Amino acid sequence: MGGGPAKEHLLIAAPQAIPEAIVARLQKKFPDIDVTSIQVNSTSPKLVDVPASTFAKVTILVTFNVLPPDPQRDAPNLDWLHLFSAGSNHIQHHPLYTSSDVTITTSSGIHGPQIAEWAVMTALVQSHKYKQLYELQKEHRWGKTG
Repeated sequence: MGGGPAKEHLLIAAPQAIPEAIVARLQKKFPDIDVTSIQVNSTSPKLVDVPASTFAKVTILVTFNVLPPDPQRDAPNLDWLHLFSAGSNHIQHHPLYTSSDVTITTSSGIHGPQIAEWAVMTALVQSHKYKQLYELQKEHRWGKTG
């Protein structure tokens, strides 16, 4: 009775530690979401990396491949899984993918602008003979690049 809406619980299970500043910024921007960050073994992720009590209350999971073995039993409140990867082929045989109503999203497309910028920059570097000009600059020489 009362108490307002139930809080969402975001779990970030990543192979590297998420800086506390990022977690604090997320909690400040989204005060109705509890944020938990857990560093997991990227080569052999296991459910034991994530405490059962955390999985039990998680509603949003962000990870590469740390998944509850039995989603209905281990993560009954899970509504949304976001994968760090661009694809989901590595989880397509997991019960979360094959037999649950959990929304699954990926990071596909997030690097598009950066890749386009890199491609244009690389073309400019080549066409303006940057490498040769840089070598001449290091030698304090003016000269032609050929």
